[in-house]
Amino acid sequence: MQTEKKTLILTLRLDEESQAFFDEMRKRHFPQERNFLKAHLTLFHQLPSDLVTGGYFRRL
Repeated sequence: MQTEKKTLILTLRLDEESQAFFDEMRKRHFPQERNFLKAHLTLFHQLPSDLVTGGYFRRL
């Protein structure tokens, strides 16, 4: 049986001081021609399957 892997991306909202810091780092180090978003922090790219988590994330 083939199972479909679903990807879930969660983004954290930063406090103002942290947001300003990471925006400045992004401005300095990220390619200017691709820098059209504010800095952001991705927490998870792909969560484990229900088989591993027992459906925990599905219940949230």
